[in-house]
Amino acid sequence: APSIRAGLNQTIMFAIAMATLAAMIGAAGLGSPVWSGLTRLEFGDALEGGIALVLVAILMDRATTPRRGPGKRSRTPGPGGPQEHRVGRCLRKPSPAGMTTLAGFLAVVAVSQIFQGPWQNFADPPWGTPLQLREPVDDVVVWMTTTLGPGLDAVGGTIQQFGLNRLGAFFASIPWPVVVLCVTALGMLVVGRIKGVVVGLAVMGIGCLGMWGSTVQTLGVVTTSILLSMVIGLPLGILMSANNAAAAVLRPVLDVMQTLPVFLFVIPAIMIFGTGEVAAVL
Repeated sequence: APSIRAGLNQTIMFAIAMATLAAMIGAAGLGSPVWSGLTRLEFGDALEGGIALVLVAILMDRATTPRRGPGKRSRTPGPGGPQEHRVGRCLRKPSPAGMTTLAGFLAVVAVSQIFQGPWQNFADPPWGTPLQLREPVDDVVVWMTTTLGPGLDAVGGTIQQFGLNRLGAFFASIPWPVVVLCVTALGMLVVGRIKGVVVGLAVMGIGCLGMWGSTVQTLGVVTTSILLSMVIGLPLGILMSANNAAAAVLRPVLDVMQTLPVFLFVIPAIMIFGTGEVAAVL
């Protein structure tokens, strides 16, 4: 049961993350303002739809995250006589309060379908004017680019010089046949002979398609991104494992970063660093 619920949870999160891609081919919904804001490079417009997507995702994530019920004690015979140990239960017995809540929810749904009227129109909030995040968010982005410009340029230059340039030069300096042989040998040592040969054939296929030059550039960007993510992520992960308060604070941040449409990051990346490999790393 926990595995099934975990699969359901991941499917829901992935489907929500696809909302922006669906908007690219004409689908309506929360992905539409994200996509339209991206095409106009208006981060505030896109962020409003992105926040709504995140809230929906967090609600559905909490509702579908697998959890174990309270353990129950059982006695099993052992060398020294019966011994007690705890056995976790995957499913909890429905409580009266939970059954009452479910019944009330179903009753409200049934009544709303029978008695329909203008009070069901959710196009505008009850207070009249929707919350506006566009102008303040756009102002923050403009302030960052104008005030923090020199510092951001220094960060971008460091990433370019010590990450992208050096890794790209390293990957480009190794001849493709040598890469095929090295990857095949390493694969045979790590995952076995057959799988190692398959890995080598895959690398050979990249070269046969004439894509090795582009692959070298992609490896530089991806490797730099992974290294920066590890530098930032490993200390935070250790902090979360050692401190429950830090974990409680950072978990919503993880929810946002997991479910916020990837296209939203394109806008500030381009506005801060311009187009290029550094923006791609960000």
